[in-house]
Amino acid sequence: MGKKDRVKPLDSTLFKFDQIWCGNHQIPASLLSEVSENEKFPITLALFRCFLSIAVIGELVGYFFITFGFASHRPVWMFLLGVILKIGCALTGAFFQNKSGAFLSLELQKYLDRLKTHTLEIRSFLTDKGCSELELGSLPSLSHEVYQAELNSYQKARLLNIGAPLFCGIALFINGDHLISILIILLGLLSFPLGEKFFRENTFRKESELRLGLAAQLFQYVEKVYNEHVGLATKVNLLSQLPLLLFAFRFLGGGSGDLLASFFGITQGLIGLTGTLAFQKARVSSIRTTQTATHLIHALVSPEFIMTSRRWAEHCASDKTATATSSCLFTKGVMLKNFSPHVSFLKQDHFSLSCSIPSGSICLLKAPSGKGKSTFLAALTHLIEHTGNMFFIEQARLMNVHQLTREEFERKIFFLREENFDKNARILDLFKIVTLHEVNSLLEEMKINFNSLLVDLAWKAPDNLISQEIRNLETHTLSLFPQKMLNPLKKMREKQLAHLNALFKTGGGSLENDRIHPERNFSSLSSGERRRVLTLLALETCRCDGNISLVILDEPLTHLDYANVDWQMRTIAQLQKLPSAPAILMISHHFVEEVKDRLKADEISL
Repeated sequence: MGKKDRVKPLDSTLFKFDQIWCGNHQIPASLLSEVSENEKFPITLALFRCFLSIAVIGELVGYFFITFGFASHRPVWMFLLGVILKIGCALTGAFFQNKSGAFLSLELQKYLDRLKTHTLEIRSFLTDKGCSELELGSLPSLSHEVYQAELNSYQKARLLNIGAPLFCGIALFINGDHLISILIILLGLLSFPLGEKFFRENTFRKESELRLGLAAQLFQYVEKVYNEHVGLATKVNLLSQLPLLLFAFRFLGGGSGDLLASFFGITQGLIGLTGTLAFQKARVSSIRTTQTATHLIHALVSPEFIMTSRRWAEHCASDKTATATSSCLFTKGVMLKNFSPHVSFLKQDHFSLSCSIPSGSICLLKAPSGKGKSTFLAALTHLIEHTGNMFFIEQARLMNVHQLTREEFERKIFFLREENFDKNARILDLFKIVTLHEVNSLLEEMKINFNSLLVDLAWKAPDNLISQEIRNLETHTLSLFPQKMLNPLKKMREKQLAHLNALFKTGGGSLENDRIHPERNFSSLSSGERRRVLTLLALETCRCDGNISLVILDEPLTHLDYANVDWQMRTIAQLQKLPSAPAILMISHHFVEEVKDRLKADEISL
């Protein structure tokens, strides 16, 4: 029975309401149900939005009773009831709005972290869906943008901007202030069609023009769009001054009703109209963010990608081969049998590969440009679908990788691509897991004296931010951490820096150069230096974690002079000699004969 068949009628109704509420401005809960590992999460998200809508209605009723109670001949409790409803429902709605935004943001962040290794493939998929470079560049912050889109709920803003004038107008009409009430009701009714016209003819068009102009770097066109926007903003600002003008006419005209009630009603009427117009820019941002996030979720649940727990289970279920008890000629390593990527949206030649890589051995893979090396690696790391089988070999027995959980599988492979690192990441950030054994006792001691969550934050946060917090504490500037944490934080970093500097010296060649130090930004290194650092990282990570079965080195000898090629091969040779050495898959087109002779590599070609 499929998931859709298991959806209860009540849940189905809830999802339908949620879909209407979201439109194309927010991610519907039913779409999240495709990727969420927790089946209750989408229902909870839809419930939060349902509660938000109820709170908005309560807030509108509050507007009615405030306006109604302003009249001098009405009892005071009506006004107080309106104030309580307005404030209480506004706070309640904001609570559920923030909860739904946090839910979405955290859920999406799980998958964005997993995508870091395969940013290039995901960007290619999203490019085909019409995402601009600016939007692709926002992927790292997409979870925060989705949170903001949730806070800028279009339906909530529309209900309040239309409903507040209507409810205030009705209250004024009942109080006898007919002319003003009709004017305010008309303002409320007009706000939606005027807002849509404003959105389609001005905001959306100008944002689209700006999007294309920035992408094309045609700055004269961008300047034209900005100038038009300035003129438009001036008109909206003039419109915002209308409440004072209307109240002046109401005051001069006299008539029945209470001036205070009239002023409040007129104000809410114009706030609704100007709010509808002013909200349109945030609306465009929400639409763009929702489109990008929707395309990303479609990629995550695509039959060609294996990113979610559900897709992993489906992928593993399709492989019925029972190999857990099969024996092998060597005790540890990796085996591929008729392994081939299987992705329809990548128009490349299909190929299959069969090989065995014992522990400490190297398989040297050669592939001509355009043959599909990146696609093969994406399939090997199980980002995308494949045919054939992949086995880890433990104690001379074959273990089909599909018998593992996703997390177990990922822990057994070391594969890093330099283009996927954060541009602000320091070398120290890359080696944190390597330095953990140096500072672990200190961290445990810190958790006794300080909040453990704060200690985890200090350990996991980027080094440049932690060094800034240390400077803040030293200068008694406002800091996230308590003053008493200054010395432990400094000691933690000192241990990390000393350990890494010692590793660089033993690495030899360019790693001994003063240019390479733990606080250096990884992206600022030359291509050759980055390759040397990553190979050292592979060695030290495997030294710390003997459970890694496969290390993938992508062009580790490119952009190196001959002296550093020699040092690089020494590092790889140390990796081969570890007590629990991994199998090594090396992609290289340079120094092939030297690698085969010196590292005893077996060459295969795609």
